[in-house]
Amino acid sequence: MPGGFFDVDRKTEELVALREAAVSPDLWDDQDRALTVTRRLAEHEATLDRVDDLQRRIDDGVILLDLAAEEDDAATVGEVVADLTAAEAIIAKLPPTAKVDLEDEDSDPDPDARLLAKDRFE
Repeated sequence: MPGGFFDVDRKTEELVALREAAVSPDLWDDQDRALTVTRRLAEHEATLDRVDDLQRRIDDGVILLDLAAEEDDAATVGEVVADLTAAEAIIAKLPPTAKVDLEDEDSDPDPDARLLAKDRFE
């Protein structure tokens, strides 16, 4: 998969530093630096918000998928598959520096769970 590993901890640390820089009284003494700081701050906040939202959607989807599989609830499995597919499309649109390395086995303990569940109910 093209793209790189998204280091949430590093981005969070950078966000803290950017927030500190943004409230510095001398920020606007250097207009170019101020514009860079505020632009990067907005980008980091937006990216981390998207990552948090995607993580919640994936976590919720895994739980719902397990429950639906236990109950043989094909309709719910279909909804979860659709939501995870939508999340996958959002991930594909993220800039390369924001993409999570989904091929890293540690980042997804059961990467085929969605496909297996979908196949089970078709």
